[in-house]
Amino acid sequence: MRKIYTSIAALLICTGLLAQKSGQDRIDSMLALLPAAKDDTNKTKLIYRIGDAYNSIDPEKGMMYAQMGLEHARKLKFEKGIASFYISIGNILSDKGLYDSAIGYFTQAYSIDDRIGYQRGAVSALINIGAAEQRRSRDAVAISYLSRALPVAENLQDDYLLGIIYNNISDIYFSQENMAKAKEFADRGLAVARRSGNERSIASALLNLGNIALVSGDTVGGKGTLVQALELYQQIGDQQGKATILSSLGSAQGRDVRLAIHYRLLAKDVWDSIGPAFPVAITNTGNLGMDYFGLAKRAPLESGELDANIPATRAALLAKAATYLRSAIDLSQETGDMDNYSYFLASLADLQEFNGDFHNALTNYRRSVIIRDSLYSQENKNHIAEEASRREIETRDQQLQLNQLRLMAGRRQRMALWVGVGLVTLIGVLLFWQSQVRKRANLKLRELNHQLEEANQFKARFFAIISHDLRSPVSNLVHFLHLQRDEPGLLTAEKAAQHEARITASAESLLESMESMLLWSKSQMEQFRPQKKKITLSDLFDTMRPSFDVNLSVILQVEPVGDLQLRTDPDYLRSIIVNITSNAFAALAAQPGGWVRWSAYETDAQLKIEIADNGPGIQPEQLRILNDGDATIGSKSGFGLHLVRDLARAIGCSIRVESTAGGGTRFFLQFLKSK
Repeated sequence: MRKIYTSIAALLICTGLLAQKSGQDRIDSMLALLPAAKDDTNKTKLIYRIGDAYNSIDPEKGMMYAQMGLEHARKLKFEKGIASFYISIGNILSDKGLYDSAIGYFTQAYSIDDRIGYQRGAVSALINIGAAEQRRSRDAVAISYLSRALPVAENLQDDYLLGIIYNNISDIYFSQENMAKAKEFADRGLAVARRSGNERSIASALLNLGNIALVSGDTVGGKGTLVQALELYQQIGDQQGKATILSSLGSAQGRDVRLAIHYRLLAKDVWDSIGPAFPVAITNTGNLGMDYFGLAKRAPLESGELDANIPATRAALLAKAATYLRSAIDLSQETGDMDNYSYFLASLADLQEFNGDFHNALTNYRRSVIIRDSLYSQENKNHIAEEASRREIETRDQQLQLNQLRLMAGRRQRMALWVGVGLVTLIGVLLFWQSQVRKRANLKLRELNHQLEEANQFKARFFAIISHDLRSPVSNLVHFLHLQRDEPGLLTAEKAAQHEARITASAESLLESMESMLLWSKSQMEQFRPQKKKITLSDLFDTMRPSFDVNLSVILQVEPVGDLQLRTDPDYLRSIIVNITSNAFAALAAQPGGWVRWSAYETDAQLKIEIADNGPGIQPEQLRILNDGDATIGSKSGFGLHLVRDLARAIGCSIRVESTAGGGTRFFLQFLKSK
């Protein structure tokens, strides 16, 4: 018996724009608009629509535009856009069978949308997580996510989202062989899809209903419904939907195995171009093996049953059957699709038994039964039923709460008058209190203004002294240089040596004065206190990156840090990273192939930020500045590392350095994780 797989294996959606996919003509029209688009969120949305349109016809280009759009959204700090591209990338990974990675992106999208209060995006993320779990045959987990998404979609009155949820729940009941429930939710999905006018949702619901009809014995009705769905998928240019319908039509051919193989091979050509690891694609491949096995059992075949796709000998038919079955088993095992894995493992066992390989047949059959029992155990069915019942109870509870609210409304109106009187009294008290607070604030402000005036006077006096101290050695230096240039004949060798000594002394005096000013500026930092707050490291990296991207001779690499957060002063931390990075860029200025990399990660007790380069390394005596508070600031030791050291101490950051001559340098900024 061939296996029928319903729908597009839990229809996945993208948040945010939710534009329908279209054919190459529409893609070309959008690509023509891209070069002239302004660098704003509208451009982000255009990139999203291009990538979304490519997903069903060329997933690799879809991934390229999704990643391009993600970078653009991050640059604009467009959080809805970031979440949308996370789901778009997750969809492509899920189509390739990389479900763990896909769920990781969906979860990040949910975190963003939930944090910013974008309910529609959060619902979409939950649907996608449930769909990915459903694809790897974890129906109980899938329905728990769909149950979380359903009440929110109902409150939003969003027919598009409701249609997807109903269709996916129908898929789950179909896989559990509960056709009554599967049809109930497929009918609901079709009703809301037609109300929303979304052609893809309508086609998905028709696909569900067509497959349900086939399994229920209504072959004619099932074929007719599938043809309607196929026309819609072809109309919107959805290659996944087209391939899924072709696979289902192969299952609808009954005894006409030759026509079934014809449809399945057409579907396989499409699946091989867009994603052979898709669950429906795996089912289609396994069913091809079953079709060839069925023909082999009837061999030799009559001439009318032979064509280019069907070999004449039993051995050749069995070989094709084994090839397709093993391909389906391998793909389902790689992607974690235990439903397909169990089913086609049992089919392979039948083929091995037919060939007389009883040992391997028994082994594979036992493995299939064990997996099948775990997938369709009574406990699993009870859990799915429990989720459905819980949803119905919640709906009734909500109705009871609405009735209670109506009864309380009259009581609240009577209380409103008394509350109003109390509010008037409270406002009078607040106005008096505000007047007193304003008086105290004015006194404090006058005091602060007085302190600021004194500080400004002190700084004015200080810079007057510095100006005088700098002017004298600079004046002497300029005078000596003019004399040496304009009247060289007036200077004897002895006088010239004396003048050179004076020039050197003036320059050293100037340097000492400048160092004194820097030391004073550094001492002023002790009067400031860090203002700590929670920051997201990816945002901090994004604000600093443009300052270094203009340097074409050195590449700045920024590794993704996800949603890592740190409580610290962002200005202090930014100064530390910029100083270290600037030093690395200076060291790499003359080195071809130079790069600097920012990254961050967590350990059990620490959060670490790493700044690495492939430069010539740092001398140990230079690094002593980071740990020695008494090290002297001079023209050779540099002011930057002193600044890094003091800023790091102020925010509770420890610095560790690994450096080898010619082997690059790695700075580790280490923070204790908050408890």
